[in-house]
Amino acid sequence: MTLLQEDQDRFDVAFHLTTIPGTFDKDIDVPLGPHCFIGRESLVDNWTGYPFVEAYSTDEELVLAADKIGVLSEVLLPGLAEKLNTLNKQNYSESFWRIVCFPWLLELIQKTWT
Repeated sequence: MTLLQEDQDRFDVAFHLTTIPGTFDKDIDVPLGPHCFIGRESLVDNWTGYPFVEAYSTDEELVLAADKIGVLSEVLLPGLAEKLNTLNKQNYSESFWRIVCFPWLLELIQKTWT
C-alpha cells in the first residue's frame, strides 16, 4: 500500500506494505520488510542490509501474537461473511467466505497487529 501524493505531503514518512515506489527516498519511505524490494532491488544500494525493525524480541512473544491473531481472525470472520453476503445480496456459507477471505483477513491482521 502506498499513500497518494497529496496524503504523503501531510506526513513526514510513508509506510509501504508492498512494493516500494520508483521514487523511493530512504529518508521518507519506510518499507515493512524485504518483500517491499522485489522487482525494485536496483533502487536502493545494499537493500539487503536495510535496517528493518524486528516486531518481537523473543520467539515467545511471536508465538503469543500469532495465537492472538488466529483467535481474532476466527472471531471476525462470521461478521465479515454476514456483511459480504448482505453487500453482495448473496447467502454464501461461512465456509465459502473462509476460502475467499481468510487469507486476506489473516494478512491484514498480521500487517496491522501491534
